[in-house]
Amino acid sequence: TWDSDMAYNYGKIHGSENQAIGGNVQLGTQYDITRMPQFGRAKDQFGEDPYLLADIAEAETRGVQDQGVIAVGKHFAVFSQNATPGTGTNIEISEQALHELHLPGFEAAVTEGGLLGMMSSYNKVNGIAASAHEYLQLSVLRNMWNFMGFTVTDWGGNSGFTLDKGTDVEMPSLSNNNQANAESKVEDGTYTQEEMDALVDEAAGHVLYALGHAGYLAWVQVDEYGNAKADPEPPEVIQLEGRLDELDEIVAENPLLAQEIAEEGAVLLKNENGVLPV
Repeated sequence: TWDSDMAYNYGKIHGSENQAIGGNVQLGTQYDITRMPQFGRAKDQFGEDPYLLADIAEAETRGVQDQGVIAVGKHFAVFSQNATPGTGTNIEISEQALHELHLPGFEAAVTEGGLLGMMSSYNKVNGIAASAHEYLQLSVLRNMWNFMGFTVTDWGGNSGFTLDKGTDVEMPSLSNNNQANAESKVEDGTYTQEEMDALVDEAAGHVLYALGHAGYLAWVQVDEYGNAKADPEPPEVIQLEGRLDELDEIVAENPLLAQEIAEEGAVLLKNENGVLPV
């Protein structure tokens, strides 16, 4: 579709059902550009036009996060052919092609849509694993786009200790960013204890920023000064309860919205004056 309103509704479907069952992170916001039609994940993508993808990504991000759910854009970056942690796939790409084709969707999601989570890809980019790619995760994402949310690896996709290379959260099944590895970096002199503490604090701060803007903390009551109201009986563990009483209603409405999105996405071409095939 060329309709950003439909893209917003697409995100709204994901976000509303995620929140209703007690979730607050949506991992299905995939903003990779389609370069290979036979790619197994092409079914989850939004085509080969970076300009259109930017509009779609911005709108879908807002649709998810307006429901109080963090949208996690993936896969950052250049995830355009089959790759897993075991394939060692390396994408050689120029900086111009990277920014003109593969990054506009992610950039719009961050700078226009307020994206709060970003997942790294399985592949290497110019020989460097995406989870350890300081240019992508620090120079571009943080410094160029002023991204304030958290970064997260894909499952099993963390290449070594990456807390100092822009990765905030490590998903299973690896444990490369664990406490022992962090402490070993202090013991061998790579970092001082103060420097390592700062890295950990910064990563935790990115997660809390995202939670405060669209995740669990978005549902906390605030006073007239914008401060969270004190809970007289705070729970030992923060538990998302969702809106299970509304789930049936939400699930009943969303298929109608999905049908509308599908219908509006259909395009009929008329071959006037026999211009086709070109």
